[in-house]
Amino acid sequence: MSTATVEITLSEAIHEYTRQNYTYAWWNFEHTAEQNGWKSIGMIVDAMGSPVSSSTSSRDYQYVTHTYALHASNAETIEKILGEDSAGLEWAHGPGDCYVYNADHVATVEAVEGIEGRLANYGILNEDRMSELEYEENHSDEFECGSEDPDCGCEANSHSCREEWWGAIDSGRDDVEAATYWCRYCRDWVTVTDVDRMDIDRRINGRREWWQFTRADFSSEAASKHADSQARYRREIRVWKEVGQLDLFSGEPAPTTDDLIKLMGL
Repeated sequence: MSTATVEITLSEAIHEYTRQNYTYAWWNFEHTAEQNGWKSIGMIVDAMGSPVSSSTSSRDYQYVTHTYALHASNAETIEKILGEDSAGLEWAHGPGDCYVYNADHVATVEAVEGIEGRLANYGILNEDRMSELEYEENHSDEFECGSEDPDCGCEANSHSCREEWWGAIDSGRDDVEAATYWCRYCRDWVTVTDVDRMDIDRRINGRREWWQFTRADFSSEAASKHADSQARYRREIRVWKEVGQLDLFSGEPAPTTDDLIKLMGL
């Protein structure tokens, strides 16, 4: 007694792809159809007639971030659409990580036509999800940016080293008297400048007026610049007074901290 073999009908997309790409001719679509109890099997293809990948692993795309995000987001969207339209029973992952489906199931065929139409017109099924995956892949480490976009708005790309130091001081990880500090974003030691110290001093002690600063608040180089600036300032004041262009007792406000910084050339 012989058992009759059920003939499996392959879609035109499968015939066309395997005919043009003979290396994939061994893909056993008939076996996949038999496993799922289908008499007719189709394959989801893109605008070029190539099978749409079901892989969501960046390794399968040679870790090329944009390519991975595009195909992985499309795969997620396809599975969501097919799952809603056929309760997940009329499609499967076929040979070579492609998507196959029951070509006799009307709702699934209509869903596939909609998917292929969107792929042909736009290439992207969910742009927001693609952007999310691309961002996540480029920022697997919160202190590192792998994006090629110079305007990437992530913390690693737009951080302030001084804010990083202040966070370390505020949390007790660093000392306010340190000469250098470690920036986790730059992954390097950063030299503390006089401007850094003045800013941190303001945050800790509040704003000071110009006369409240001493040489100890600055490096020897900055203190020397300040002394030279003040000497030049006094000479200019004397000259202006001698020619009658300035009244030292006119009630003009004293220099502010910002004036001091400018005079010092910081």
